[in-house]
Amino acid sequence: TTWVKSMIAPGQDLRDKVAIIDSISQTSGVILVITGSSISRDYAASLLATLKIAESKIISCQDNDLNRVNQLEEVIRKCSITVILAIGGGTVGDLGKRLGLLTNLPLYLVPTVIANDGLISPISVLSSKGISISLPGRMPDKVFIDFSILRTAPIKFIRAAALDILSNISATNDWKISTPSS
Repeated sequence: TTWVKSMIAPGQDLRDKVAIIDSISQTSGVILVITGSSISRDYAASLLATLKIAESKIISCQDNDLNRVNQLEEVIRKCSITVILAIGGGTVGDLGKRLGLLTNLPLYLVPTVIANDGLISPISVLSSKGISISLPGRMPDKVFIDFSILRTAPIKFIRAAALDILSNISATNDWKISTPSS
């Protein structure tokens, strides 16, 4: 799986940069768009309207329960979906990563918050009977980051993202110190 990160300069809007997501608009077949509620759902609708994507199926998810994963896998197979586009936070991304693995379909992510460090990991944190479980997921084929939507995220998510970075730096330094030099 190749990972392509398309960054947008601050102040620019992803919807105005159709060339960056040309691979989405050139996709033939039906695109499954998974979003969260409210902001990410509205953002997805606006994005799809701008791109003039002919066939897409938009599904808003409130959770990433294993039963929901199974339902969506069935929808994917019945509707001849060719690409999964997950627009939203960690719940949406994890759901998309698991579905991408189960169906072997290309996965594109557009995060609307970055308060987790699992955005490009091969792990999907899902729910089963109210308990969080970690299962294998597909690494995203492409990740599109729109700083204008990230700036609208609640401040608690921006702070959490900053602290994720600090904890990762600390963990990396701990690993370096504990690794015997050759």
